[in-house]
Amino acid sequence: MKDNAFQRRDMERMLLSGKKLTTSQMMKMYGVGQYQNTLTQEQLECLEKMAVTCGSEERKIVLSIIHEFGPYCGSFT
Repeated sequence: MKDNAFQRRDMERMLLSGKKLTTSQMMKMYGVGQYQNTLTQEQLECLEKMAVTCGSEERKIVLSIIHEFGPYCGSFT
């Protein structure tokens, strides 16, 4: 398997050369999927409520989850 830096350079060269590729072709070429890791609004609100009641370390973890997977930056981030 190619490393990420090589894949990015390879993709950049193809796109800059004017080669037309669909998302499906690129996904197949690099063995990746299109799964999105995002929280639903209900999950996000639950985590935000939990962050208020958590201890310091747990709060940092919950906020990192919100920041990484949340669809927006809420008031807690």
